[in-house]
Amino acid sequence: MWRTSVDTQGLSGSSAVTVSVRCRLHAAVDRGRGGRGGRGRRGGAAATATSCTLLDKSCPKSDFSRMRSTRAWVDGMHASGRLIFSFEQARTDLGVTTAAAKSTLSRGQAHGLLYSPAQGLYVVVPAEYRTAGAPPWQWYLDPMMRHLAVGYYAGLLTAAAHHGASPQVAQETQVVVERQQRNRPAGRGRLRFVQNPSAGEAPVIEVPTPTGRVRISTPEVTMLDLVAHPVVSGGWSNVASLLAELGQLGSRRGWQQALRTGPAVLQVQRLGYLLDSAGAPNTNELSDWLASRPRRVITLVPRGRREGIPDPHWRVIPDPLVQPD
Repeated sequence: MWRTSVDTQGLSGSSAVTVSVRCRLHAAVDRGRGGRGGRGRRGGAAATATSCTLLDKSCPKSDFSRMRSTRAWVDGMHASGRLIFSFEQARTDLGVTTAAAKSTLSRGQAHGLLYSPAQGLYVVVPAEYRTAGAPPWQWYLDPMMRHLAVGYYAGLLTAAAHHGASPQVAQETQVVVERQQRNRPAGRGRLRFVQNPSAGEAPVIEVPTPTGRVRISTPEVTMLDLVAHPVVSGGWSNVASLLAELGQLGSRRGWQQALRTGPAVLQVQRLGYLLDSAGAPNTNELSDWLASRPRRVITLVPRGRREGIPDPHWRVIPDPLVQPD
């Protein structure tokens, strides 16, 4: 028969929780009573012993126990404050082979205990966030981008929401990156990336998080981005609505810093027009920046109908369909 005993040793801090099962099969080998030389008497049994680790799939009949071990290890990482870690850190911490570490991390993901925002990087999902499938993006965005070695900031609608505006898309975290990245799921939502080669040098604010900090574009950079990317920002009417709220946050110094990123002249013309229409302060910084650059008459919406009288200051033809929501 099978006799199974489970010994669990919980190690604090970064040590793994190792659970070993030793299985011993006692098989009677009596081939017949009264065998040659009396070797067939009862009790003369041979025994075969097998020892394995629950983190290794080779252990028989231990799926439930392996899952319990994985959960204990993840809970131990959470308790010790290690919420984000790489594959190599996990393998070293578990003290197992590469294959066994992959199996453990895959089980953790399959049961909602871990979330992987990038290959080779894992985030512990506390119990209160397991229904959502991932913890808040603020927890892992900066470690993820450092793992990928890509300059970034949280921008567009995500930054607008941080600064107090109300974007239309709540399930999408928008990130501006210096090199294009693949959009990816983030629990029930997703991460959407927009490329800007100067993302690593743009003016940002650094917001503290439970895992460190995260870079978020300043209000002025956010407004420039919304005009530059109206499609991902919910359309021109939504952009106009957001600018009406964010425009009050623009400062002279903030505009001076944001304009050093080298935005397109057409972008600044459209932004200045919309901010002036909303009665925002400090738009003279945009006017001064444009004064030394050649301008032409443009439509508010690119490739829009050239009907109506251009604004004499910004040289922008209004679009009657663009109205704040």
